[in-house]
Amino acid sequence: MSDLLQLGANGIRLYQSALKTVSNNIANASTPGYSRQTTVISEATPVPLDRFYVGTGALVDRIARAYDGAVEASLRDSSSDLSAQGPMIAYTNRVLDIFGSQAVGLTDALDKFFTAAENLSVDPASNTLRTLFLNEAEGLAARFNELSGQVTRAADDSQSAIEQDVADLNSLGEQLVRVNQQLGRKLSEDAQPAALLDQRDSILRDMAAIAKLNIETNDAGQVTVKLGGAANNNLFVSPSKAYVLSATFSTTNAGNVAFTLDASGDNRLIAGPSSGTLAGAVTFRAQVLQPAMSALDTLAQTFADEVNTIHQQGLDASGNQGGELFSIDPAATHAANAISVALTNPAKVATAESIRVANASTNLSNAYGAISYTVQPSTANYQIRFDTDTNYSILDTTGALVSNNNPYNAAAGVTFGGVTVTFSEAPRAGDEFTVEPNTNAAGDNSNLQALIELRDAPIMNGSESFADNYLNIVNNVGSKARFAQISQEALQVVYNQAVDTKDDISGVNLDQEAADLIRFQQAYQASAQVIQTANRIFDSILSAS
Repeated sequence: MSDLLQLGANGIRLYQSALKTVSNNIANASTPGYSRQTTVISEATPVPLDRFYVGTGALVDRIARAYDGAVEASLRDSSSDLSAQGPMIAYTNRVLDIFGSQAVGLTDALDKFFTAAENLSVDPASNTLRTLFLNEAEGLAARFNELSGQVTRAADDSQSAIEQDVADLNSLGEQLVRVNQQLGRKLSEDAQPAALLDQRDSILRDMAAIAKLNIETNDAGQVTVKLGGAANNNLFVSPSKAYVLSATFSTTNAGNVAFTLDASGDNRLIAGPSSGTLAGAVTFRAQVLQPAMSALDTLAQTFADEVNTIHQQGLDASGNQGGELFSIDPAATHAANAISVALTNPAKVATAESIRVANASTNLSNAYGAISYTVQPSTANYQIRFDTDTNYSILDTTGALVSNNNPYNAAAGVTFGGVTVTFSEAPRAGDEFTVEPNTNAAGDNSNLQALIELRDAPIMNGSESFADNYLNIVNNVGSKARFAQISQEALQVVYNQAVDTKDDISGVNLDQEAADLIRFQQAYQASAQVIQTANRIFDSILSAS
């Protein structure tokens, strides 16, 4: 009779535990990171009775959690890959908005600068138009500064994000060590508390969202974490210790981020992360930020150099040699952030060329000369005479012959004394052109005309105008943003599939839990009936005696 009572009592305890497990599942149905738990029931050891073995009931073997290591690893990897796209998209779109904005972008400012130069060329002696030209030059410099400043702020913010990710990763590493130490109290992972294993996996998922992980698990469920893929040996967390990750940033190259790991006390340099938010921010700096900043600085420097070269060749309103129109601090890290207008006096704008080409009234052709030079030939004074349609001579101011029978090449023009003269059409035999100092600087716009021609000149990369080059910078950033968006959409599908697979295995299904609740409740009640039956039999035996 006592065996029957014992069977009923064991059944009540067993199904009471099963009901608690189901109730716990229902209570944690919406708890992030919770894995469904099940009561594992095993048969108690039968005992011999005469020639037979009689069952002794059932026992709770353990409380197991629904878990698949391969599925969990797939979820971590897909989360890491997807997370990398977030910073890439956010920061790239931010830079795209900066460059593409009409209020901040460069296209409108370039157009206004050259338009002001065209307006001034109509009346070079106008002090008002000279002032307006300088104002637009200042506006263009300010636009370069604003663009560079906003891109620099994006660089600073991405650096702060990387530093925060590194700090979070180090903090998670410390948390994981504490979990590892608690797991070390058991010899088998099956004997570990399910909640502790859930905590371990939750920490690992948070870490994987920041950086790619390579994880090894021992029999007790303790994990060893290495940063990166399976091929590296960048030990980050061992069962007993977490090592410190650090990031350092180059002051001259925004794309250069170095990572060190204090795995042995020597801050060993390691490869950067291949995925996770940390990799996304680093990739943005290397593939978008640095190229954009470098291209903007090159544009600013080239623009200033080309404008200054022309401006220094000209004469201002007083007939003095022109100086720099734009200045860039050579010690500055970014030229676009250091460009400014060097002039404050409108009369100093060099609208006239310092030398000019005068056509003789007896010329047979309608050719006129355009001048270019690499040095400042302010005292150039000589005559070009075409002896034939294809040969010319050089004469000094007295008419004395300096050189003759020089073959004429229309593409190369005529070069003498550091000055090159090209002609609008082919000169004729007998044509004469005088190269002489300009004595009418105040009302001359010839130097401005050369500056205006810079608007469409294929200066950048040998084939692009300044505006086209800037547009290509914007387009390059935009293409990076589109590619990252496409990648995110594809990786989102992979991540969602991994989440669904994990939920199928580890998630709480309330319908299934409700069914288990009824089943275990009935089993509990049946066990109670066994006890009642044993009591009635015992009472009957006592009454009969």
